[in-house]
Amino acid sequence: MAPRKSATRKPRKPKSEKALKNDIRARIRQLFVWYGEGYKNTKKKAQISYDLFQCEICASITKKIKVDHVSPVIGVNEKTSEISLDEYFNRVFCDETNLQAICESCHDDKTQMENLERHGKKTPEILEKIQTNIC
Repeated sequence: MAPRKSATRKPRKPKSEKALKNDIRARIRQLFVWYGEGYKNTKKKAQISYDLFQCEICASITKKIKVDHVSPVIGVNEKTSEISLDEYFNRVFCDETNLQAICESCHDDKTQMENLERHGKKTPEILEKIQTNIC
């Protein structure tokens, strides 16, 4: 049997402030999904029966529903670094009026449009689609 190597580890570098904020935000998102009161109430409003929900955008009936912020937690014209942690918490744990229960396809479309707008890839078709969904 080969001799065992000594268990010497290099000391870990302390995380940067940005990395710490990202870790905290990820954990808050997990807590929000499980413990957010507004999340639970929004999901209940969309519930038709035991395991069926109605999308607030397209009105389709589905078994899987996502609770989404009507206005994004990080606005399309903002950067993550511009928002304080307190402001981020306030936006994540928001009032029920800023939450909507939508199907996965509507959620994916909305997220894609927000990301396209956020990254400046605005074509006339995308801008028209964004305006019709928001208004």
